[in-house]
Order: sequence, then structure tokens, then C-alpha cells
Amino acid sequence: MKNVSVGEFVKQHEHLLNGENPEAIYNQFLADNKTLVRPEFSIKEDDRKVLAILMRKFNPKTVVETGTNDGGATVLMALNSDAYFYTIDMGTKYGYPEDGVPAQIDSDAQGRAFRNTRLAHRITVINESTFNIKATEFPPVDMW
Repeated sequence: MKNVSVGEFVKQHEHLLNGENPEAIYNQFLADNKTLVRPEFSIKEDDRKVLAILMRKFNPKTVVETGTNDGGATVLMALNSDAYFYTIDMGTKYGYPEDGVPAQIDSDAQGRAFRNTRLAHRITVINESTFNIKATEFPPVDMW
């Protein structure tokens, strides 16, 4: 196994983007759909490039993502592939209010980046803790 930095990875594989700017495509999609991804849940620009490259390089058919939040990463991956997504998020179902630990995200915000968009038909949100889900409950998965 070889460890490389995010910047090194992007430089080595940027040709897979075919001169396209995944950041611009992502931002245009969010603007066109009048959707919002809260900055505190947003992933860094370099990480978004890595996700776009990985999706194009491996071209998965089925992806399982943990931590839906607003759905920004899901949108980015879906814009760069034809895959079907199962995205798992605890949402408001979990959290420990008695210990001062709130649920991670309210149900209105969960997946809002892709809800009611042209990508929604390829995405299933599973509102559950990953501790309660078995890998055998999914069809064959190309990417976790």
C-alpha cells in the first residue's frame, strides 16, 4: 500500500475529470435546484475532487454511504456516476438528549441537497444507525 496526500492523488488522477471542474458542476446543481448544503456539513474542495475522481475511476453501480447529513457528498458522487446510492443517517432517530448529545441532523435537513431533484430516483435514505444494519441487507455493493 502506498500512502499519498490528497493533492498528490488529485494531480495523479485529474485526467479522469476530462477538463471538467467538479466544483463548478456541483455548485451549479445546487443553485439550479435552489438547495442548500450547510457549510458545517460541507466537505473540503480537495476532498470533493477526490470523490469525483473515485466515482469516475471505479464507476460503481451500487454505493453505500454513511452519514447523509444534507446530502452534499451524495450529490457530488451522483453527479459523477450512474450509481444507485443507499445513504445511511441516524437523523433525529438517535442521539442521547438526556446526556446532552443531540441527534446529528433534523429530518427536514436530511438529504435536502438531492430531495426533489433529478438525482432523487437513484438515492435511498435509510434512517437508521449503522450498528443496526447488516451488509447482507443490500444488493451487491461496489463501493462503501
